Parts: sequence; structure tokens; C-alpha cells
Amino acid sequence: MKKLTPLLALFALFAGAVIAADHSVQSPDGRLQAVLKSDKEISFSLLYKGKPLFENAKIAMDTDKGSLGEKSELKSVKSVSSDSEIDVPFGIVSKLRDNYNQIEADFGNFTLVLRAYNDSVAYRIVSKLGKEKMKVLSETLDINLPEKTPIIGMLENNTMSSYERLLSRINSSENDKQLLLPVIVKTKDASFAVVESDVNSYPMLRFKVKDGLKSTFVKH
Repeated sequence: MKKLTPLLALFALFAGAVIAADHSVQSPDGRLQAVLKSDKEISFSLLYKGKPLFENAKIAMDTDKGSLGEKSELKSVKSVSSDSEIDVPFGIVSKLRDNYNQIEADFGNFTLVLRAYNDSVAYRIVSKLGKEKMKVLSETLDINLPEKTPIIGMLENNTMSSYERLLSRINSSENDKQLLLPVIVKTKDASFAVVESDVNSYPMLRFKVKDGLKSTFVKH
């Protein structure tokens, strides 16, 4: 069984040309675009109506079987589109539309899936390091932000948390403050939220404010 990391989605809440890149994926309605770059490290940029919400956010993962994302060589890229329905066992509707475009970037020992919906973009790292259990030592998601960009989130410096603190308003220049997910970022053109999904037996990612949002991995 392949090891799946948490699916991290970035939701554009509100706000143009498309920028050129080697590999990119657009939402079905064309408003969201994720741009993948791979050189010595892997990063992606997110645009809404052609305007960047952030640029060159670094992605990586360190495991007990090796590093995923550092000095990785891109082998191939495959494009996939889907427009289907998902059965919903609870709630006021019985089905949800599952409409997206995605690219699957093969780096040899793992695949990076970058998916664009009309209201969000998500990525997932799919390991190809064997069927045995794999221990994740650290995860990297570093989002660069302009000085004093407004941020809304739950401040937490303790290892354990009840996730019941009130949300705080800070900015990207208030270094060393630590935030739990979800985190809302308000840029000059739009706002977006960073959340996790499909998490099981996995510590929730946190951000440390350091001229933007730098991921930190809590070791329980």
C-alpha cells in the first residue's frame, strides 16, 4: 500500500493573465492556477485570476526511508481531469460534485499530485518507497509573504493543544509566533486559507511566522 501524506488544500476565499511555466494546472473555471517548479528544490505558486496569492512555496518531506523533495529530478508529468459525484452519507445533500484538473509529477521515489478545483488547490505526496510502514520525520511547506501581510489563526506554543483557543490577528512580520491550522492569509488582491484534510495518525502541521509562514513539525 502506498503511503499518502495529508492532503493540504488552499482555499481562495475572494479576490489577469496566466503566467508561463513548465508545468501548471488550472481549475475547471480557469480562475485558479497552480504553477509547479522543480530545480534543486520543489515549489509551487498559486494565482487567482492571474494575480499571485503566493509564489514559490517550498514543498519537501523527510522520512526514515529518505528525503522526498530535496534534490529530486522530475521524470515525467501526467495530466488528469475528473467530473464525477461523491456519495454523501450525512448532510442535506446526497451527492457532491467532484470536478477538478490535476497534474501528477513523477520524481522517481515519489509522485507529487497537484490538484485544482474551482475553489481550492491541493497537493499530496505519494511515496513509492515500499509497502512497509514509513515514519515521517518532518514536513516542509514554506509560504513566502510580503511584509506585514495580515494573518488570522490560533496561536499555540505548547506541544499539546486543545484546539480551543480564540483566533488571533497578527501579521507576517511578527516573527517566531506559532500557529495551528487552519490559517487565513489576507493579501492585497484576495484571501486564502491553509487547511489539512485526510489526516490519520499524523500530527497536524503548524506554521511558525518568519517573514511568512514556515512549517514546523511537532514531535509527539
